Amino acid sequence: MEKELSGDIEITDVKTENSQVLNDKEFEFTKVKSIYYKSKTNLEVNDCDELFLNNKAKKLFIKRMGYKSGYEIGDYIDSIYISKEKDGRIINIKLQLSKNKQNHCIEFSIYNDNIGELA
Repeated sequence: MEKELSGDIEITDVKTENSQVLNDKEFEFTKVKSIYYKSKTNLEVNDCDELFLNNKAKKLFIKRMGYKSGYEIGDYIDSIYISKEKDGRIINIKLQLSKNKQNHCIEFSIYNDNIGELA
């Protein structure tokens, strides 16, 4: 997931657990079920790629723009939290995982390529 989102992309929207769509430049950690993003070299294209969590299967899928189905890129994922800071240039992601009654939390941040402009 980190590799997929750390390329030259822009996160356009996220869909929360209650299906609210957030497209603000900044927001606090929010539990989400989908992350929509597109390549910065293709911003004029309307379709976005989507990372989405299948809650029943506890699996993370990616769906490429223009395709009807997706493919699995992760499992044992209970929930995904995301926040945006510094006018959308810093994306923080938290994954809550569980397997065999063991719980884990993985956190990482993705920095836009304009990192030199951060104040």
